Amino acid sequence: MEKVKSPTLKVVFNGVDITEEITPLVLHLEYTDHSGGADDEVEIELINDGRWWGSWYPEKGTSVEVWIGYEGEPFLPCGKFEIEEISFDGPPDRVSLHCVSTSIRKQMRTKKTRAWENTTLSKIVRDIANEYGGRVIWEGEDVPFKRIDQRNETDLAFLQRLANDYGFKFKVAGNTLVFIKAKQLEALPPIATIYREQCLNYSIDDKAHKVYKGAEVIYFDPKENRKKSYKFELSNIPVGDYLRVETKNENLQQAIEKAKAKLRRKNKGERTISLTLVGNTKLVAGQVVELKNFGIYDGRYLIEKSHHRFGPQEGYKTTLEVSPCLNY
Repeated sequence: MEKVKSPTLKVVFNGVDITEEITPLVLHLEYTDHSGGADDEVEIELINDGRWWGSWYPEKGTSVEVWIGYEGEPFLPCGKFEIEEISFDGPPDRVSLHCVSTSIRKQMRTKKTRAWENTTLSKIVRDIANEYGGRVIWEGEDVPFKRIDQRNETDLAFLQRLANDYGFKFKVAGNTLVFIKAKQLEALPPIATIYREQCLNYSIDDKAHKVYKGAEVIYFDPKENRKKSYKFELSNIPVGDYLRVETKNENLQQAIEKAKAKLRRKNKGERTISLTLVGNTKLVAGQVVELKNFGIYDGRYLIEKSHHRFGPQEGYKTTLEVSPCLNY
């Protein structure tokens, strides 16, 4: 008979382990992990026995570290956070702590106007990271630029725009700027196979959309001072129309990379798949899973967002939002 696993957690406030004191008061703890774009978050709801608006009152900005898992097994390290919002309600008396990941994102929210000349996408990312004393994780083909402008944009918005344009996943993790080509993430081997029968619940919302077999790129060639076109097609989609993409670029490479990024977004469509499972510490954003027994939806999917929820009554559950993996 399989042993029943006991879900548990660990919480550290300002470097002090308060797990033993806090555990009897926890109503639920939620950790949300994103593959790109948004901040990771932790939400902790607790019984307020009077100490939370007294001697235990946690100031905004308090450092919080959280781990979730099962007794006797490796925990999921959710990361470092700081308290952004505190709320009280009742009866019964409760306190909720909303925490966001500690990172250099806050420093990157000042709007700037500047030009970058004779550079590359990876160099821009590294230059911006250096401004904040950060580092870079980079995976993917580089893109050259003769000139590119940052016009009244925050560094966050500027980098997110470049990531979207050229098919990268961008995330700020602590003091690290992560730039990884989406197709390389989606080429990773599956971390797990998820069978429909394993799901506590699932939902699939698939709006009708057109699948394109390729793209026709219309771009301006500054050397020849005229518009030109380039057409490419996908080997694994034998039938379909071409997506017409007209964009401003300095060269054909930029045009193709932008077209591929737009083609990926179009061919992924507006499909939303959500899966809730018994808590699994290995299922985090940016990993690939394989779905089975979902009929036409069987296949490889990227975890775009993972949501881990722990509560003494409900136990530990993991909810995933996934998108189909593409090979281009």
